[in-house]
Amino acid sequence: MLIPADCALGRKKTSGGGSKHGTLKRLLVGSRNPPSTIAIIGQPAPVMLLSNPMFAEMAEKFAERLSSVPFRAKILLGLGIATCAAIFVFISKGLRVPTYAGYGGSILNEPGALGNLLLIGLGLVVCVLVGTLISGTIRFDAGLVCAAAGMGALSLRGGTAGDVLRAAAPADSPFVLVWMAVELAVLFALVGLAWGVLWLLHRQGWLASDEFRDGVEDQVQPIAVKLAAMGMQVGAMLMLLLLLGQTDAKFQALLGVGVSAFLAAWLASFVNPVSPSPWIWTGPLIVGVIGYVGSYFNPEGWKIGHVASALAPLARALPMDYATAGTAGAILGYWMVQREGTEVSTETAPASGEQSAAGSRQ
Repeated sequence: MLIPADCALGRKKTSGGGSKHGTLKRLLVGSRNPPSTIAIIGQPAPVMLLSNPMFAEMAEKFAERLSSVPFRAKILLGLGIATCAAIFVFISKGLRVPTYAGYGGSILNEPGALGNLLLIGLGLVVCVLVGTLISGTIRFDAGLVCAAAGMGALSLRGGTAGDVLRAAAPADSPFVLVWMAVELAVLFALVGLAWGVLWLLHRQGWLASDEFRDGVEDQVQPIAVKLAAMGMQVGAMLMLLLLLGQTDAKFQALLGVGVSAFLAAWLASFVNPVSPSPWIWTGPLIVGVIGYVGSYFNPEGWKIGHVASALAPLARALPMDYATAGTAGAILGYWMVQREGTEVSTETAPASGEQSAAGSRQ
């Protein structure tokens, strides 16, 4: 919510005798803040937002979390991502996935779609195993971050969303946008399959849960809390991507999806810490489906590759962009919040091979 810098809150009164801007002041500044905080009224809106104690606490914890990441963990994660990227480069160039390099990029709208999806699914499973072998000591989902980020090689080989729309123009129907939504759902199903491999490793006692790593006791969370966290992640990412998705240029699309997913996941996890991570990283799936389906019902300009609807920024990224940058960004944002709970004694904490399946809550 933006307010002009020269706008003095509380100056104009409504007919009911209340302050027209008083509500905005309470939202941005906080109704229980000390008088010293009110002195910033009339400052630019970003200053007012950052002055809110909640934002200050979030920024402080984010900085602490980021500074606490060991250098070794960064090296291992980078090595895992590089290895998975090399695997997907082989799939991309050696097996021609996507089919046309630098053009298109929508798997379901190209020849051999079924075979390509099977190769992608196989590549994800292999990369999750390899990534976990390399960086599994960092976090439970480290292997999935490596696999999702590495899969970005497929996105870089393809074209843009505009290329896909222009290629479908002879069909004289924007139904290609619906197919992109379906493709996004299929890709996230494959990502979910890869996460299932991590869950299986955990069930076998080969992969420690995040609760065990954080030294907190596993707690059962109400489904309402998990849905609230997912809803907040979706809402925040949607708003951020509407600002960042101003073009379908490849790096802009990947960066916009990745950054918005990261920040939204961080915010959602800070307000409603939940586990396991699928409650957070499924947000990009929902945001992408909203963008594609919403643009289908208002497809003005789609034939020239530039949808002009209100939700168009959400449709300027390819399904592969959401599945790669969206998934990796959301999990990284999820990691930035240290879960809190009942501490587990180091004397009685179970070894990673003796954990129960409850370590990763459903």
